[in-house]
Amino acid sequence: MTDETISKIIKALNKPNPKFFIAAQPIGFDVHFGLVWIDLDFKKTGNHEPKNFYFIGNGKGKFVGAVYDMVSDLHWYVEPASRKKGYLGRALSNAILPHSARSRRKQEISIDEENIGEENYI
Repeated sequence: MTDETISKIIKALNKPNPKFFIAAQPIGFDVHFGLVWIDLDFKKTGNHEPKNFYFIGNGKGKFVGAVYDMVSDLHWYVEPASRKKGYLGRALSNAILPHSARSRRKQEISIDEENIGEENYI
């Protein structure tokens, strides 16, 4: 799944009538766990399984980021205007990782130094 697709899902979630079918509930302060059905068309055959997501809010009623839970890996995206404000780090440590730890013993996260910069790379 691309950053562009995740950005579209976040924008859809902030609209009253999203194009994606999304069911989400809060699991922590400004963090919701949700299921997203992309291209849901019951007239077509194929895989209609939802995708697992965590949605990150900004404390002002707007979602600014999302973490796509692929079980074996997490793919996150934060809208450019909301980066470097701590939303992702707080959401991961306070809600997302504890929530995912309930259903798995191990979680892998891939971080690319080129994408986050040397100062943020551990």
